[in-house]
Amino acid sequence: MDLFPGGLAIVTVGLASAMAGLGMLRFLSGRAADDGSAAPARPGAAAEGVVYLFRDRALVDATGRALRLLAAGQPGSDDWSRFLATYAFRFDRLDRRLAEMGEGDMLELCERGSGPLLLRGERTGDVLRIVLEEPGAEAAAAEDPPIERQAVRAMELELELLRDVAENSPVPTWRQQRDGTVIWANRAYLDQVQRDHGDAALASWPPRPLFPGLSFSRWEGADAPRRMSSPSPKGGEPAWYELHGLPGDGDSKLCFAVPIDQLVQAEGSLKDFIGTLGKTFAQLPIGLAIFDSHRRLVLFNPALIDLTCLAADMLSRRPTLHAFLDALRENQRIPEPRDYKSWRLRIARLEAAAEDGRYKETWTLPTGQTFRVTGQPHPDGAVAFLFEDISSEVSLKRRFRAEIDLGQSVFNTLEQAIAVFDPDGGLILSNAAYNDMWQVRPDIALSRIGLRDAMQHWGLPPEEEALRRDIRGFVLGEGPRCSFCFRLTAPGRVAAQVT
Repeated sequence: MDLFPGGLAIVTVGLASAMAGLGMLRFLSGRAADDGSAAPARPGAAAEGVVYLFRDRALVDATGRALRLLAAGQPGSDDWSRFLATYAFRFDRLDRRLAEMGEGDMLELCERGSGPLLLRGERTGDVLRIVLEEPGAEAAAAEDPPIERQAVRAMELELELLRDVAENSPVPTWRQQRDGTVIWANRAYLDQVQRDHGDAALASWPPRPLFPGLSFSRWEGADAPRRMSSPSPKGGEPAWYELHGLPGDGDSKLCFAVPIDQLVQAEGSLKDFIGTLGKTFAQLPIGLAIFDSHRRLVLFNPALIDLTCLAADMLSRRPTLHAFLDALRENQRIPEPRDYKSWRLRIARLEAAAEDGRYKETWTLPTGQTFRVTGQPHPDGAVAFLFEDISSEVSLKRRFRAEIDLGQSVFNTLEQAIAVFDPDGGLILSNAAYNDMWQVRPDIALSRIGLRDAMQHWGLPPEEEALRRDIRGFVLGEGPRCSFCFRLTAPGRVAAQVT
């Protein structure tokens, strides 16, 4: 049985490596409770050592002093994290050096900044033993046993760190009373006061407030962030801050002023840019509606108001996409669905297709108008919808279609078979007599019927090359055109040709 400092006794059976099995007699002076709290100290605990035993990241045993120091340190997700948070700032590269220790390795570290604390580590199997010592601590403990020197030293170092963080923070930080009097301020706050009001502003205490008239609606809790500007006495641009107020001791508030000059400038530039876009889009006859990633309307032009008959104040309230489409439905500016369920499904498909840039539909409205609606994706998940009134275009196409159908109907009443070819040799028009004679249906043909195909339908044999050349020259306009005719006495045979 070997005796180690701190009252730890380890029973060794066989080889020394048997310690990996943790055959330990646990008669330490203290032990961590199940809830992580420190065990009560026994009399004379100040003289006992600071010893930790870790297996991986779990603390398997520790002395009473070690547990109290760990409980007074920083919180962590597990025992190893709490240990590192408590001691890492006192020893250089503590985490890495302990992690690099192998079987049988020993480590000795001195406290950063020539401090009195000494750390010794020893790894046996999967168990890491860490001992913290302070030379001369036994004599000091004998003179004044109740004082926990390591705990006091740790608190002093933590206080020094916190003071350093607060003093060197680039964010102006101060504590003020209800009447606005500043009772504490960090260096960033004082530097800003000096830049704004000169050296005379720091000649006496308390310093001049950065935000005159700053008040808080309540003092018992944290206040919501607010934006405030600090005017420049030299007539320059004011400095913008986001103020945070945290509860203090009841009579004072701890305040932070986070600089947001760049954010304010970016928002101003964005507002100007949107205004410029609005002026540009105001001249477009096509209605434009842009929805952000949360599907709220962020930009629209006057043409959208004219086409949809939606009120400008309603659009200015930034409605959601669903609310916008519901309003279109109420104004009969969207095709009426059969039922509400199919309407919601259609809206879901519309939104999904617009995100991919696949949405393009023609809406025939109950009012007789026809809209072409296109959905276009934009960066950051935004979606733009374009509304174009194509009623006149559709009406013109319908009129042309009616005139073509009328002409075709008259054309089909002729008994003589007629075929019309374009200058490229494609069959563009034929009447019913022609289709019946040659058993062709140009309107449902899978491919375009050309002049060569037509001559095969007529039965012109390849040896009639002269006639083929004359027909081709007449149709394609390869020379001066003059009327000519030819006869077929039987399918595939040319009886006579007249020019």
